[in-house]
Amino acid sequence: MRHLLQKLLDEGKQNFADNADFNFIAGWTVSIFPYEYGDYDDLEREGKQMLFKATQLDPDNEIYKMVYLGSITSDKEEYRQAEIKAASKVLKTFNGKGALNKYFKQVLYRLDKKAYR
Repeated sequence: MRHLLQKLLDEGKQNFADNADFNFIAGWTVSIFPYEYGDYDDLEREGKQMLFKATQLDPDNEIYKMVYLGSITSDKEEYRQAEIKAASKVLKTFNGKGALNKYFKQVLYRLDKKAYR
C-alpha cells in the first residue's frame, strides 16, 4: 500500500504541482498520515510545504490558510481569526448530504471546537 501511495503522490506532484486544490488535499493527507507514505519526518515536512504552497497559489482561500496555520506552530490569535474567517466558506463549500461533505464539514468547521486552544 505504501508503494502505491508514494507512486500516486509522485504522479500527482508531476501533473498538478501548480494546482492549489491538489497541494491542499495531498499536503493535508500527507501531513496527517506521513507514515503511510514513507519516511515520517521528511513527509510530514513535505505535507506542510504543500499546504503552504496551496496558500500561495490561492491566497484568498481561508480554508487553506486555516489548515496551514493549524499544521505549524502559529500564533493562537492568528489561528483563531483564521478559524472564524474560514467558517462560512467551510459551511458553503461542504453543504452536500454525502459522507465526504459531512466529514470535511466536521473536521474543518472549528468554531464549536476547543482544538488548538
